[in-house]
Amino acid sequence: MNWLAHLFLAEAPLRCRLGNLLADVIKGPARRTVDALLQRGLDCHRVIDRFTDSHPLFIHSSNQLSERWARFRGIVMDIFYDHLLARSWSRFSNEPLPQYVRDFYAKATHSVQTLPSFAGEVLQSIIHVDRLGSYATLAGIEDALTKLSARITERVGQVIRLQDAMPELIKLDAILENDFKQFFPELIAHVKAWSDSRPSLAHAENSTV
Repeated sequence: MNWLAHLFLAEAPLRCRLGNLLADVIKGPARRTVDALLQRGLDCHRVIDRFTDSHPLFIHSSNQLSERWARFRGIVMDIFYDHLLARSWSRFSNEPLPQYVRDFYAKATHSVQTLPSFAGEVLQSIIHVDRLGSYATLAGIEDALTKLSARITERVGQVIRLQDAMPELIKLDAILENDFKQFFPELIAHVKAWSDSRPSLAHAENSTV
């Protein structure tokens, strides 16, 4: 799952939500210095990723993409599943997606300076381009894949164009949506069970500096 799902599945405190959202960019020594609530968000992010990456429905969705995308199927599907979540948002939340996103941005803006530097920059970028809200449209998904492709291209030294998977994703839409509708309630239940098994949030808040 990608940005939107990680935020939606996070526990309620803002620091937990920020940790869950930004876990992929809080790395190395920074992970050892964050407060207890942020760390709990990082832990939840890992729980979500492990469950998702090994789930038969997510694997089935990913395997629908052609061999051209073999190295990147999971990455592409993570992002497209966020589109499917945005598109079916009212099934999972009583709060309209635009309002949910605006409320989060308003709260998160005040936390930029309290995050490890690169994570703060990423959060500012998410807010600036309305990345979370953009997932509701295919254009937003294509833009997200384009931006991600540029980062991967820079890292691996060869041109990657994940946005070129869009025609396949559109063609596969009905299959992917059916997988997602079965998968996401299971993921919600899994995260809730994990949360219920952890020490209370009050304990984490008391441990936060």
